[in-house]
Amino acid sequence: MDYSCLHFNPARPSQRTNFLLTDFASEYTDLERKSLNTQIMSLDQKKITKNIKESEFDKKQPHNITYKIGYYLHLNNPKEWVFIIFFSIITSLFLVFLDKLILISFQKRKIWANTSNSFLNYFIWVITSIFFILCAASVGYFITPDADGSGIPEMKTVLSGVPIYRYFSFNAFVGKSFGIFAAIVSGASVGKVGPYVHLSCLICTRLMKGSYFEKIDNSTSMKTTMLSVACATGITFALGCPLGGVLFSIESTASIYMVSNLWKSFFSSVICCFITKIFYGDYSIKADTHAINVNFVFKIINFIIIGIITGIIGASCATLVSKGVYIRKKINISWLNNRFKYAAITALITSSVTFFIPGLRNFDKQILMHLLSDNGNIIQANWYHPGEGWRLLIACVSKYFLTVLGLSCTMPSGVFGPMFSVGALFGRFYGHLIYSIFGINMESAFAMAASAGAFSGFSHTVSSALMVFELAGQTKYLPYLLITCLIANLIGQGISMGIFDVLLAIKNLPYLPAIKSNDSYSMSAGDIMNKIDFILYIGKSRIIDGLSILSQIPKKFVINIPILDEKGIIKKTISAKELYFFLFNKYNIIKKNYTYKIQNYFNEFFRYSKKKIFSEKRNLFSHIKYKFKKLYLKLKDKERLILNKNFYQESSMKIISFFEENQEKDYIYLSKEIDFNDKMINCGKSALTIDKEYPLLKIQFLFTFLNLSHIFVTDSGKLVGVITKESFINKTTT
Repeated sequence: MDYSCLHFNPARPSQRTNFLLTDFASEYTDLERKSLNTQIMSLDQKKITKNIKESEFDKKQPHNITYKIGYYLHLNNPKEWVFIIFFSIITSLFLVFLDKLILISFQKRKIWANTSNSFLNYFIWVITSIFFILCAASVGYFITPDADGSGIPEMKTVLSGVPIYRYFSFNAFVGKSFGIFAAIVSGASVGKVGPYVHLSCLICTRLMKGSYFEKIDNSTSMKTTMLSVACATGITFALGCPLGGVLFSIESTASIYMVSNLWKSFFSSVICCFITKIFYGDYSIKADTHAINVNFVFKIINFIIIGIITGIIGASCATLVSKGVYIRKKINISWLNNRFKYAAITALITSSVTFFIPGLRNFDKQILMHLLSDNGNIIQANWYHPGEGWRLLIACVSKYFLTVLGLSCTMPSGVFGPMFSVGALFGRFYGHLIYSIFGINMESAFAMAASAGAFSGFSHTVSSALMVFELAGQTKYLPYLLITCLIANLIGQGISMGIFDVLLAIKNLPYLPAIKSNDSYSMSAGDIMNKIDFILYIGKSRIIDGLSILSQIPKKFVINIPILDEKGIIKKTISAKELYFFLFNKYNIIKKNYTYKIQNYFNEFFRYSKKKIFSEKRNLFSHIKYKFKKLYLKLKDKERLILNKNFYQESSMKIISFFEENQEKDYIYLSKEIDFNDKMINCGKSALTIDKEYPLLKIQFLFTFLNLSHIFVTDSGKLVGVITKESFINKTTT
């Protein structure tokens, strides 16, 4: 997790809304980038293609088997089928490899700590835990901070239409893979579902970069569809439940969801299940539960009680995680602020507790397998003997606080497994009390309900009931699981935010909440719009104006630069990337007219601008080398580090001043007027605009359902401001 952006206490109740949609808005982002003529030509071309005879079709594309099959089967986009199959197989194989590697390494660690000397066992167990958790904490510093945390909140933001800086880089893939491996092997109470979702989306993004799937990568809507499929695939692999995985991906990662994407997610999940069954056999936890005929009223009362208690457990855990992160940020204590020191302390506490409670040394899925089983031998061997239910209570409390510690660490971590385990431990303890008082043995059933309820109160979702149902395979208890989850969800929403909303607030990620303030209903676009800092004019703007804009544009700039006429009416827009390409290509044509020294100025300017606009990142090894050098300077030579930062700033200022001094003299390039009809410049022919009196609720509708990054505001046709998604969130939630 990156805590640098935390500027408020996220532990407060708040709601966020999900929607199911048809395809009426799925292609909006693609359509807005095309001119009207381009759209008409595209439609005409589709009609012509549809009327081509089969013989002519075979002659036109004799080698493309994908399009031949798609043509004869009347598929809209056959490449989607090919991509989903290819992606699902590749992702499943990689995650199987990573899962096996984690299992083998953790077993080796347990063998190392299994000698005849108890003190030596404790020492080895603690030291190896500290070593691996420090490795997990180091990836966010030495490789990339995008590898920290779960991954689900970031994907929720990406799928809502806001790109995240460098989130799908190769460094993030390496960091996430190594980080979750080290975190789980260390024994920290963290899950792997969120990181597996991130890894699945990283693989999906990399495959889309291939030339064969270039059409998918170039289409914003198709790319978003494939990422939503990747989320479902990652969840399905980690939990082994395709139905619950797809439903949870809808609940947790999508602010809106296209109904037509549902079959694609199921298709990918089924392929993932088949691949995992080849390596794991039956992927369920094989719980030996059996339904017991007990009075209906007795069942209902107990499942309602479990729902209330687990809702409080899940909500309080989410609150403690947010409070822990908030305290780490605000209190100036070195061992709290430093990611390595805090991780080492967490490892020391976790390894010490798990050493004396052997049942907690298992993976969360193994804990569930034990606690949902009716096999007395498994229970006695791992947890407690009859009459010793207090051991379950100690294990439940210990797992609860270890989960809070693990999730507050700055390292790759998931949230599913630990909360399922906490709930199952409580449910087993509750069942033990009921057995002691009434003589009715429903411990495994109560463990099922409590595990689903705890996660429901923790995440504000109800798909956990379906997940536990798929894992345990008990159809008779499904209605009771749903009752428990609904009650736990209701209790959790009344106490705190869901864990994924907590993580969104901690990382300060832009995501649209539901508008609750009564004052917001009377607001309009003019009340929340911002001033436009960068504008170009038809017939007035020169090359120097474009270069000045490039030099001043900040990183993560998502607003298209408006192009106005003499009346202030927006005619076209251009992105920062397209402006860079145009200015750089124009420079390459005339650069031979400049001296070598001046060319160096230009080259440095364009190099710096490209790095800033395109978010270019160092490769993995050079980034690690840079981080080690920065760490050395921070410890040994702080003044030199400050001078290095000032050097880059001064270099940029010198380049800008050079342009300002020569702009009136240089008619070859700097003072030349920008021709927006030039074939070398790619301008958008239209921009979404609203009047300044446009109501706030309708603006939220546009942002939510059309996945927009910004909207221009006009007054009597003249451009007066802009509303970005980030500014909309900030001004409507504070």
